Amino acid sequence: MENSFEIYDDLFEPILVLDSKYNVVYFNQALLVAFQLTPRKVKNLDHLKDIFNSHWDDVHKIIEESFKSSSSSTSKEFSFSFNETSYTVVCRTKFLEGKVVLSVNDLSVEKKLYEKYKIQLEQLRSSHNQVVQADKLRVIGELTAGVSHEINNPLTVACGNTEILGFMLDTEDLNSKRKEITECIGNIEESHKRIQTIIANMKEFLHTKDEEDKEYCSLNELIDKSCSFIQKMYEEAGVKLKIENSKKTIVGWINRGKFEQVVINLLQNSLDAVSHGIDKPEVVIRLGKSSDDNQIHLSVTDNGPGVNKGDFDKIFDTFYTTKDVGKGTGLGLSISKRIMEAHQGDLTYIPSDSGACFKVTLPVVEVSSFAGNDAFLGKIDDKEGVRVLVVDNDVQVLNLCHKFFEKTPFVFIGSTSGEDALMLLEKMQVDVVITDVNMPDLDGRLFIKKIREKKLRPKVFYLSSKESMSFFNEDKEVLDLTGFIIKPFTKDELLSPLEKING
Repeated sequence: MENSFEIYDDLFEPILVLDSKYNVVYFNQALLVAFQLTPRKVKNLDHLKDIFNSHWDDVHKIIEESFKSSSSSTSKEFSFSFNETSYTVVCRTKFLEGKVVLSVNDLSVEKKLYEKYKIQLEQLRSSHNQVVQADKLRVIGELTAGVSHEINNPLTVACGNTEILGFMLDTEDLNSKRKEITECIGNIEESHKRIQTIIANMKEFLHTKDEEDKEYCSLNELIDKSCSFIQKMYEEAGVKLKIENSKKTIVGWINRGKFEQVVINLLQNSLDAVSHGIDKPEVVIRLGKSSDDNQIHLSVTDNGPGVNKGDFDKIFDTFYTTKDVGKGTGLGLSISKRIMEAHQGDLTYIPSDSGACFKVTLPVVEVSSFAGNDAFLGKIDDKEGVRVLVVDNDVQVLNLCHKFFEKTPFVFIGSTSGEDALMLLEKMQVDVVITDVNMPDLDGRLFIKKIREKKLRPKVFYLSSKESMSFFNEDKEVLDLTGFIIKPFTKDELLSPLEKING
């Protein structure tokens, strides 16, 4: 009988065969090597209990199950120490010829490699964050002159008005100067606010955040802010900065500081490219959105010398630069591309006969907020959980809802536009829709009406103030509404109605 198990002799996995009385009838060499045993000790079942010590009951249980049901069984992964060696294993049993074959899958090496890989990955992530932060400091250093000028202007206004107030104090009838005094105080306060804004922008830009720390924010406002941040440098270089922002608000699911870093890097590179020897130098930044490919497009185009054809494949390589020694680190574009890839987007160079064009692509907010790490709807359609689409044109409401939905059985999808949400619903299954009633372009009531006209049947909740309750009562039967959530709302007031229908 023992010969029938000789097929296990050449296996590297420890194997043990037991009869119905739990006698050891076979073991392979791999078992002796793995646990540093002698044949005599293996024959003694009590010694086997010593091997698995506190987890012997787990092993004994699957052996017993195999004998009773004449089938296979598997234990959970468990760790133990024996002969001053640590092991992590999964045990499996198979009923064969009236015996139970016990195999011990040793995961110790894989476990150690995984832990080592995990540590190295954290070190790599930390190093990358340090490089990103160093690049931010480089940008701040180059912007210092412009920022200093920006702060000096309001400081000059504030100091001048303070001096004027001092002159007025010598006036006997201060009441007659009330209007001038009020005006001076207003100018000082306005200058103070302006300085605060400049410093706050710098602090936000330098603030380190994890790349996973994303939020809903207006890309239109972010581009305006980035351009104002760098505008002084353009003015001093005599370069025209043209902003072609989308007329409609475009909201992105992004890490605000990292995305702003990408925009400023691109604007600064274009400025460097056109600062010398270019007649009427100009840089154009454009923002738009395409419903065809579910992507947001941002481009920075200049009328400079462009990129040599031989450099096309190298410009995103770390430390590669076409600038003179000492004038470029070769980090800006590689870091920017890495940041965009972490946003499920991309940064590419578009070849042109005149000038250079760098294009940033980003999934539309409905896709990126739902996808997590996948870029296209086709890859995320099987994501598990009850899908809840929240539609509200206020990004702060979406940010709040996103936090409330964390660690719940619901999959959160956010949208700031009824039109965009409608297109999303046509492409993928959504279980629940929560919509603001008062929205520009396509209000909540018309949005739900269009959903019903398309024969889509998700559960629908209106989200608005108490004043809109009359709309809910009018539409409840006609549009098959499930409920009404009143603004402002708590986490429990948002989730409780969903938990009830989820049952």
